[in-house]
Amino acid sequence: MQTSENINELASALCNAQHEMGGAIKDSQNPFFKSKYADLTSVIKAIKEPFTRFGLSYTQFPISNLDGIGVVTTLMHRSGQWMREEFVIPLTKRDPQAAASLITYARRYALQSMAGIPTADDDAESAMMVIGERHTPEQQKDFVDLLESGTPTEFVSFYRPLAESIKIDLFNSFDKGKKTEMKKRVRDLETKGLKIFATMKSDVEVAMSDEDMRADICDDIEHLSDSEKKFFAKYIGNDLKNDLRKLLADQRGETAIEMGTD
Repeated sequence: MQTSENINELASALCNAQHEMGGAIKDSQNPFFKSKYADLTSVIKAIKEPFTRFGLSYTQFPISNLDGIGVVTTLMHRSGQWMREEFVIPLTKRDPQAAASLITYARRYALQSMAGIPTADDDAESAMMVIGERHTPEQQKDFVDLLESGTPTEFVSFYRPLAESIKIDLFNSFDKGKKTEMKKRVRDLETKGLKIFATMKSDVEVAMSDEDMRADICDDIEHLSDSEKKFFAKYIGNDLKNDLRKLLADQRGETAIEMGTD
């Protein structure tokens, strides 16, 4: 948690506000577990008047990182004192609706925790719903091996197709110090690997009209592993992939089949 240099006035105001705040009303239905929970509106209603009376306010902004998606909540006092904390949840589905739901979920629990609002019980059932896929032992071994000795394109071809929940689970399987080191290594390998694939894509586009480059492009493709070929085929898109397969077929016969059809 981050705070201003002093929080004595904020702490006093929060103490007074908490004295007046009741619990958030559990008035929303969880259709998956047939139970009720206190929604974001209920939490805001519970804190609004006491916060205003004692000079407290807050802001919440969406954030995302390798651990998932969530919010950063800042509690402020009219004196200028403040405290701030992030709350991040693994993102199991990469679509706007899932992200919006998790952000709302994160806002509710972050605000409730920051203000110290009680409910009859925590909504542990909802927390269960955000647990995503778990990595396999084979995936963890490949992850570590490629981080330590794999090429950038080998790592990208393995890592990028993984579900976000698996990526997060892989990082969370290591202690904090090791996880920080690994995140830095991942960013470095991703940047280098994607840059290489971008250059290869550009070379393929040029080779479509430049016969002198075609033999070199064919050699580059042949030296890729099966997973790298599969990733590259998806990376360049269907139109260019089909053109490349025809070019490879013309240059190397059956080599075009190795690009895959996924």
